[in-house]
Amino acid sequence: MKVFAVLFLFFGVYLTVCLWIFLIITDSVRKISFHGFMTTKQTFIKSVDRQFTTLSKGSPVSEKEILLLCRQLKNKKMKRYFLQRFIYFADKISNKSYIQDYFHTAFPFFRDMLKIQKSMHYSEKSYRLMLLGEFRQDLEEVNLYLLKFLDDESFDVRTNALRALSLIGNSAYYNQGLLLTCSSGKYYNSRHITDTAGSFEGNREELKRLMLDSFYGSTDTYRYQVITYLAGNADGETTDFILDCLSQQPDNKEIIIAGLRYFLAYGYDERIKDYVWNLLQDEDAQIRAVLVKLAPIYFDRDWNIIRRLLKQEFLGSRDWYVRRNSAAALVRMGLEAEVLERLMPTEDNYAREALVYAMSEAVMTDSKNVGDPGGERNEHA
Repeated sequence: MKVFAVLFLFFGVYLTVCLWIFLIITDSVRKISFHGFMTTKQTFIKSVDRQFTTLSKGSPVSEKEILLLCRQLKNKKMKRYFLQRFIYFADKISNKSYIQDYFHTAFPFFRDMLKIQKSMHYSEKSYRLMLLGEFRQDLEEVNLYLLKFLDDESFDVRTNALRALSLIGNSAYYNQGLLLTCSSGKYYNSRHITDTAGSFEGNREELKRLMLDSFYGSTDTYRYQVITYLAGNADGETTDFILDCLSQQPDNKEIIIAGLRYFLAYGYDERIKDYVWNLLQDEDAQIRAVLVKLAPIYFDRDWNIIRRLLKQEFLGSRDWYVRRNSAAALVRMGLEAEVLERLMPTEDNYAREALVYAMSEAVMTDSKNVGDPGGERNEHA
C-alpha cells in the first residue's frame, strides 16, 4: 500500500514539473512571437509611410520596394492601413504619374476591389470606387467595371464612379460615361458633372474631339456639359461650332446660357457681337444675368447699350442677379465715376444700391460720398 502511495506522489510531482516546464516554454514562445509580430508591424508601418513620403517629395519608388511591401499585405487590417495612408498622402503627391506608376505594380494586390457585392453598403461601394479612381489604372476591366455603377441607386456611388473615370483619364471611356450619365433617369448634380470634366486627367484634345463627334443626337444635358467643358478650352474652331449650335436651338435656355459663358471665356470676336446684340431683346432673367457680362466686351462706351442697361429690364430688374450684373457691367463700360453718379437712379433704391455697390467694388468712389442707397434686397430676387 505504501509503495502505491509513494508511486502516486512521485507521479504527481513529475506531472507538476512537466506542466511547469511546459508553461515556461509556451510563455517564452508567446513573448518571442509577440515581439516578432510587433517588430514586423512597426517595420510595415514605417515602410508604408516611407514610400508615400518619397512619392510626395517628387521621387519614384522602385518596383522591388513596392513588391516587397505589398507582399506583406496578408490581412484586411494591413490593407486598410495601407489604403488609409495612401488617401492621406494622395493630395500631397503633386505628380500624379507617380501614383499611376506605383499602382501599376501594386494593383494586382488590390484586385479584390473589383468584387463589390450587391448587399454591400453604399458608403463602402463609394469608397472602393473612389480608390479605383485614385489608383489611376487605365485598364479595360477597371473602366468597364466603373461604367456599370453609373446607374446605381446611390447618388454617391454614381458620382464617384464618374469621378473615377475622369481621374483614370481614358477619353473614350470617360465620354461614354458622360453620355450614360446625361441620358440616365437617375439624379446627378450638374456641377459635379462639370467638375469631373474640368478635372479630367487624360488627353483633353482627344476628349474634345470625341465630345464634338457625339454632340448632335445626344441629350440637351450632354450638350450643356460639352459647351461648358469647351469654355475652358475656347478657340476659334469651337466658336464656329457653338454659334452653329445656338442658331439651331434658339429657344433652348440652358444651351444659350452655356454658350454665353463660352463667349465670356473666349473674348472678343466680331462673329459673336451680332448674336449678343440680338439676344439683348430676350426677356428671360437667367439669360440676361449672364448676357450683361458681355456688354463691356462688345459695347464699350456705347451709349445705346448704356441707356438700355439703365432701364427697368436690366438695372431696375426685380431679379437680383440681373440687377447686380447690370450694375457691374455699367461700371466696366469705360465711364468715369462722375458720369455714373449723374446717371444713378434717384427713385429706384434697389437699382441705386446695386450701382453704388458695383462702384465701390471697382474702387471708383467711396459709397459714403454717393449717399445712402436705402432699401433692402428685393424679396422677389
